[in-house]
Amino acid sequence: DNIHMAEEIRHETLPSPNSYYSQYKAWRSLVAAGKYKAKNVIPKLLHGVAPSIETLHLTSIRKVVQKTNFIHDGCVLFVKSVKANPSREPGGEGVELLVEDGNHDLIQLWLYNYVPRDVAPEKWLPIGTFLAALCPYPRKRHDGMIVLRCDNPECIIRYHSQADWEHEQAKKGKVFESMPDNVGNSVSSDELRRKGNNFFVAKDYFGSIYWYMKALDHADDDLQAAKILCNLSAACFELDRFEEAEKYAFRALLKDKDYVKARYRQGRALLWLQRPQDAINVLKPCKDDLRIHELLTTCNIALEEKKGTFNIKSMISEVRDVNSCNFSKPFPFHADFQSPKVAVGTSLDGKAYRGCKALSTIEEGELLLASRAFTYAYRLQFKDAPNSFDFGRNQCIEASSIAIIGMTESKLRNNPDWGEDLYSLSDGMDMEWDETNSVNLQRIMGIILANSFGGELITGDLNIRHAAELYDLHRPLTGEEWAKEQQLADETRKACCGLWLKESMFNHSCTPNCDSFFVGPHMLTYAVKRIEAGEELCISYCSFDTSFAEREEIFASWNARGKGFICQCDYCTMLRSNSELQQMHMLAATAFKNAAKDVSLNNNSMAIAGENALPTSKRYSIFQAHKNIDLRFQHSVAICKVMDGTSKASRRDYAGALKSYEKAAEINYAMRGIGCLADGGWFKDICRIVGASLACNQHQRANDALFEVWTKYYDRFFAEKKGFILLVIKYSLPWWSDDMNGADRRAYQLRTMAEKITSGKKTTQRYRKKKGGRGRKCRGGAIY
Repeated sequence: DNIHMAEEIRHETLPSPNSYYSQYKAWRSLVAAGKYKAKNVIPKLLHGVAPSIETLHLTSIRKVVQKTNFIHDGCVLFVKSVKANPSREPGGEGVELLVEDGNHDLIQLWLYNYVPRDVAPEKWLPIGTFLAALCPYPRKRHDGMIVLRCDNPECIIRYHSQADWEHEQAKKGKVFESMPDNVGNSVSSDELRRKGNNFFVAKDYFGSIYWYMKALDHADDDLQAAKILCNLSAACFELDRFEEAEKYAFRALLKDKDYVKARYRQGRALLWLQRPQDAINVLKPCKDDLRIHELLTTCNIALEEKKGTFNIKSMISEVRDVNSCNFSKPFPFHADFQSPKVAVGTSLDGKAYRGCKALSTIEEGELLLASRAFTYAYRLQFKDAPNSFDFGRNQCIEASSIAIIGMTESKLRNNPDWGEDLYSLSDGMDMEWDETNSVNLQRIMGIILANSFGGELITGDLNIRHAAELYDLHRPLTGEEWAKEQQLADETRKACCGLWLKESMFNHSCTPNCDSFFVGPHMLTYAVKRIEAGEELCISYCSFDTSFAEREEIFASWNARGKGFICQCDYCTMLRSNSELQQMHMLAATAFKNAAKDVSLNNNSMAIAGENALPTSKRYSIFQAHKNIDLRFQHSVAICKVMDGTSKASRRDYAGALKSYEKAAEINYAMRGIGCLADGGWFKDICRIVGASLACNQHQRANDALFEVWTKYYDRFFAEKKGFILLVIKYSLPWWSDDMNGADRRAYQLRTMAEKITSGKKTTQRYRKKKGGRGRKCRGGAIY
């Protein structure tokens, strides 16, 4: 009755759209002639008289957003609202709501002239409202967000029930098979199982479970029941209900102990329940079967991974295989790991929030956590998908994050038991919620935006491509090439994103003692410094290249109620209390970026670019101001030391330049440790020292530094020797000499040295003595 009353109110209070029709037709003819674009037209004229739904073809959100600022004539989009509280724009004309289609893709829908001003939007459009949008109009706004817009209320059809909504879609070609409560005795178990198989093939796993359960009730014997139970196990597995999948497969084996497929499915479910030893015990009796043999191999690998032993090179190869087929293959299984030295999500002494801390002493380089993402996406997969909007934060949400929100909602709907773990994370809104096993999209959205990680996609050959495409022996870059380099570097850093439940418990510090990297959907977190028992474990939420002011601005946007996040690490606390040091930090960070741009675009020497960006006198004042400050807080000094080294090198004081670069590396190590990414700051620090050592003719020091990088870090994670060699040349050569004369010869010498190191050859002790001097040992990213 309320719905009928609302429909009557709408027709009585809203103007008819027919008055716009003549203007609309004239505009459409101009658009067809190419004289107008949709964004230049008065919004309320964008829809004319609604066509009959009988004449329209079924479409989806994913299809319509491929062509934006365009009315999709001849199409109808069926959606349902999934946001509890639709909101009205300040002017009162439009109401927005979040909707999803049958593929669970989400988009923001703006309805104009649809809800009367004196009616609350949530009463007119409650959650679960079923709609059909005729001739959908996806519009790309100035902020890059794609939304659906409808100005004509006749272009929105509202259904009174889900059955009516599904029936209308069925007439358009989408089949919905009814699920009766009672199935006659005349229907055979095999027929019901085949119906379940049809739903399974269509990826409607809930529908398949329904028919399998009906088939189980009509099973004639144990062998028939075993097949049905095995199918139930497969359907539950696809819904990530691994416990149910294991139980159904176990019941199938009770009916038929020789059923190999049931044994395989029970072992697979046990493996995904992080119980590889139990899986091995189940699978062993049939180890000669090919599929079971492959699964046993995976289980044995998982057993080692449970002890903290991961074959990173093999994992990278697997990711490369998935990438090569455009993500159509699933990522292989790898076990989760948590070091016994680590407490996750625990209370911290003297602090009101939870975090992670060391239970005993942790050495540099130790693996702390490794886990598969709760939900995960490559940004490239969703580059053409619609953006959306976070209504509380008033900011655009990129398509990959929207995809993760949808995946998380679907996963929680399939398995409500995960709600307790998911909802234990902060949603950034400081609100009290009662439910722990319901699907609250607003809360899920807040959790994803507050806790998701974005990281570098490691595939083994990515660094080769990056090095080969962006470096050409000091050749000055054009403005377009420089912009491409920045874009590719940014894409590299933000290639993947996802939600990791345990890793979300790490708090931020600008001087972290841990760092993470990503291999497909797996995130591995290592200690980058020695950590004493009781210390809090922290990672950095932002790049080390950002200045204090930039970090403050980023953190301020991370709370839905506008309060933001204030970093309380020792470094930020010191800068916040000392405006002079804060200004120096901003000055040094900005100068370094400007100098790098000057070298790339204007072909200036590094010394000239550094002097133009930050004169020597200002650098000296920064050195003096930081004399008595902890090394961890001397980031400004590290930046200035690099520029100071280039000035000394230009005066042929190569030994002085080397000392400056060593000091910069020492400071950077104190601040961030070795890090996890080879193409990161630590690697660049070492390459800078390699180049400066070669300029001083200290070949052994350069060799020792590169040897330690390769053996202790790069060879451990990355199989691509070619990538390592290219990066050594790219990052070492400019610090050897920025003179183009002889650049090819120097590059050849660097290549030869790197090739010897990657092949396992190293200068002998006798050679070192012959050249004179032992050379300083590279330790932890700094040369001492």
